[in-house]
Amino acid sequence: MDKLKCSSFFKCRGKEKVSASSENFHVGENDENQDRGNWSKKSDYLLSMVGYAVGLGNVWRFPYLTYNNGGGAFLIPYAIMLALAGLPLFFLECSLGQFASLGPVSVWRILPLFQGVGITMVLISIFVTIYYNVIIAYSLYYMFASFQSELPWKNCSSWSDKNCSRSPIVTHCNVSTVNKGIQEIVQMNKSWVDINNFICINGSEIYQPGQLPSEQYWNKVALQRSSGMNETGVIVWYLALCLLLAWLIVGAALFKGIKSSGKVVYFTALFPYVVLLILLVRGATLEGASKGISYYIGAQSNFTKLREAEAIFIWSLVRFHRPNYGTIPYPDWGVALGWCMIIFCIIWIPIMAIIKIIQAKGNIFQRLISCCRPASNWGPYLEQHRGERYKGMVDPKTEADYEIPTVSGSGKPE
Repeated sequence: MDKLKCSSFFKCRGKEKVSASSENFHVGENDENQDRGNWSKKSDYLLSMVGYAVGLGNVWRFPYLTYNNGGGAFLIPYAIMLALAGLPLFFLECSLGQFASLGPVSVWRILPLFQGVGITMVLISIFVTIYYNVIIAYSLYYMFASFQSELPWKNCSSWSDKNCSRSPIVTHCNVSTVNKGIQEIVQMNKSWVDINNFICINGSEIYQPGQLPSEQYWNKVALQRSSGMNETGVIVWYLALCLLLAWLIVGAALFKGIKSSGKVVYFTALFPYVVLLILLVRGATLEGASKGISYYIGAQSNFTKLREAEAIFIWSLVRFHRPNYGTIPYPDWGVALGWCMIIFCIIWIPIMAIIKIIQAKGNIFQRLISCCRPASNWGPYLEQHRGERYKGMVDPKTEADYEIPTVSGSGKPE
């Protein structure tokens, strides 16, 4: 009967693999982990980690922070925190995930008391992804808008106002150098003259700061910015389409899990370095580049910023004021929404800690110790990876709801 049901053992195993692969289309037939899948190549994983470490912040945020905080002086605390906190946490996160083959929530079986940290990590990633995709939508819009013979933000056009100019605007001549006094100035044949055709003497012009065409294009065309933060304005349809496209790209990259994302990172991880190299070469050839480099890593760095940082931090705690955007304070609903997002993320840490303490047995001290020990199903996900140390662990594939060990260290509660 067994031969009638299945002519060979290998054919039966093949059918099982096909059915497993059909249910989990992101898992290959030759993957060692048939539940979560494996990286196709080591390079897929390495490039994914490189892409995780290098992103938009390295291109547009880090240089800005460096410039505003003393140039090369900023690199000193940055390097210290990178060595003491950044890299250790990065390697800890990667090593725990690779060791246990678990996600950010389940990996905290190593310390059930802090399982809420895993939930917080997921929620923060969701919020960051939302606003990062908005930035990607802006980038997509500018990419499509640049497919023209002349960049639309190069010169002032119908969308600009009278303050739009590529150079400072002359409002009138200095009274000390013009006999007729201050007169109305108009532009004629690219020369500035008054109503009596008196040309402003060199150095006698009084300038009014103007706005570059690129700045007005960003505010008036790309964003269609409203009059204030209390006014949301209308939905800009082309930005909405770019945002939809950004989410479709994310969905396509993650459609087959690490099988598809592992291929996408060959572009997303390497392309930022190409862009950085292009910007480095272009920036080094601009006028005044040597001064910028000297300010960044040379003697012109403002090391007084290191002394100011501690005083500013303490003063900000003593004299707390509501956040603002430049000189404009955030509206009440914005502040309330921000606090709700923060509380919604971090509140899971005490909630899950209380739940795990309640699930444990014994007095309060014994429960705390129990929740600080690895769960009975913590360890390598696959049996062939467990070795002697984790040979007796509960199989996480058969028991997803793990049990908290008792103070005695046994696998199950007494």
